[in-house]
Amino acid sequence: SSGINAEYGGAAIAQRITTIPDNLSVEGIEDFNSLAKYYGDRTPLSFRHDYHSQLFGNAPIESNFASLSQALCLPITVSELLQKTTEQGVNYLVVDCRPRDQYTAGHLPGAVHLDPDTMLSDPALFTTNVATVLLTQRKTYLEDDVSLSHLCFMGSSREEEDQLLNMIIAHFLHRKTQFVSSARDGYKALHDLLEEAVETGLEDHDSTRCVVCIEEGQQRLSATELSISNDNNNIVSKMSLAMKVTTSNMRSKLGSLWSEDLTGRHVTTAVKSKPYRGVDNVFSIDDEEDDDVIGGGASSSEESDREMINITLWEGRSDILHSFSVEEITPDGKMFQSVLMLTATHLYNIRRVPLREGMGFIRYRYAFSTIARITAKKKHPDVITFKFIKENKELLAYRYLIPDSKTVTSKITSLIPPES
Repeated sequence: SSGINAEYGGAAIAQRITTIPDNLSVEGIEDFNSLAKYYGDRTPLSFRHDYHSQLFGNAPIESNFASLSQALCLPITVSELLQKTTEQGVNYLVVDCRPRDQYTAGHLPGAVHLDPDTMLSDPALFTTNVATVLLTQRKTYLEDDVSLSHLCFMGSSREEEDQLLNMIIAHFLHRKTQFVSSARDGYKALHDLLEEAVETGLEDHDSTRCVVCIEEGQQRLSATELSISNDNNNIVSKMSLAMKVTTSNMRSKLGSLWSEDLTGRHVTTAVKSKPYRGVDNVFSIDDEEDDDVIGGGASSSEESDREMINITLWEGRSDILHSFSVEEITPDGKMFQSVLMLTATHLYNIRRVPLREGMGFIRYRYAFSTIARITAKKKHPDVITFKFIKENKELLAYRYLIPDSKTVTSKITSLIPPES
């Protein structure tokens, strides 16, 4: 079709299609009808229901039809997947392209898993998995004596996790794979359609790990809290006031831990342009006030813009000398699961991504030569603050809760080069 499109253009293609029957002989009409029925029966029922009248009839073009021009393959409804074989003879092999931890928490029976993360992290494994999917499609066709299965690709319907879904579909299309479709609105739509039958309709479903169940539980909790608030407005108002007072007191008490001044006794105003360098020992224990810039947490939009990495693969890299699991503490008191990785020259902070087991993104990468000071609190020796010198001589600090902090700080200080 691409060759015809390049030569004739859209209007000419439509004209050519309408004139194809003109060349048929009387004897060929029966064969033509047989072919039309053959391919019609192998077109997904939901696609025919939604678009047939707009493609071949006089129905007005709607917004959902306009979006079809942007689709890589035939979009079908998840309700059609709940039938192994439709009356029209369409057989489906569902290819679940969600992260492995989500697939193992619930999937459609008979679905095969194609881990999207391997497409970039392990291309050789991805190629092997693609071959397995195609072999399964062919095997079903030969053993069950049915038409070749449609490969229906299913994502999670979560934008941040479905970024690779279109790339995977395009990969199969590039291989000239026949009968490729995608499940509209993905696993979320399937989960919502099953409703109360989700436990029997899905295989290996685990509500404690299923992301849809978790989100629905949070929404129900929020709705319940709102209802209680409306029914008991006076009581809640009193409780809210008490909580505000308590929170204010707690913030005051915790202020010395989360928002401390980072210069303290180590740096005087006269030498602040060259902080901490030239001292004998980079690591110290101190409880003085700090006033330097403390690194904050990344917003959800910032996280989505960062490159995702496979933490396990990174830990296996030849240049990674040490790796430590820690919790980063942000200025507002939030804590994030993170990993500190050490090379011979740099310190990496990699924040783990919730619901994406083994995945993370790089928060920062600093040379050991830029570390001005590493401090610990007397009362909280596992709360460690790293202070880096920026190009403008300003100090930037990041704070962590580090198990076995003595070992970690020892490894890091041993890699800090002496001041030249």
